[in-house]
Amino acid sequence: MFDDRGLRLELPSERGSFGYYVFFAQPDGGSIYGKREITIGDQDAFAYHHLLIADPQPNGIKVADRLMRSAVELYMSLRFRRIELRAGLSGGGRLWPKYGFRPKTPADWNGCKDRIRTNLRGLDESVQQRWGTTVERYLKSNSLRTIWNVSDLPHRIQGHKLGDILLTGTKWHGILDLEDPETISRLAARLNTV
Repeated sequence: MFDDRGLRLELPSERGSFGYYVFFAQPDGGSIYGKREITIGDQDAFAYHHLLIADPQPNGIKVADRLMRSAVELYMSLRFRRIELRAGLSGGGRLWPKYGFRPKTPADWNGCKDRIRTNLRGLDESVQQRWGTTVERYLKSNSLRTIWNVSDLPHRIQGHKLGDILLTGTKWHGILDLEDPETISRLAARLNTV
């Protein structure tokens, strides 16, 4: 479906760390671009996904699914412990929890809570009455995985999931823990793999 257009490696900026870029051409002439950084140390190995851009968004193709599937297979075979990213540069604040990413720190989760409350207040009164108690219960939790509960809220408003609406505009440092069985289960359900 995509033509492989290239892989570019950056020279290490520090010992044990290097960056790489992936480029793909879409059949309609668009392109997909991603940048990742890999760090391998004595006690730790992880990847940082800087960005993922598809221009234009290919119709009916889940670009993130395809790139995450191949990346996770590689990282797990190399025994990486985690993938990190900055969610929210575009729609990532609502996208990445679906894969099992969660905020990295309590401060990141607290920032999400503020935005979720703001988004909830912007919805119709009937939605606030129906879902407000559930959302507030989630937001009182200190568990960083609670973002998954918010993401999974199924109610639809004008064709969009409530969880996606609530997470719109959130910006957070995220982590996908490749050693956590619950995270891997969520990731596998999304990618139908691992």
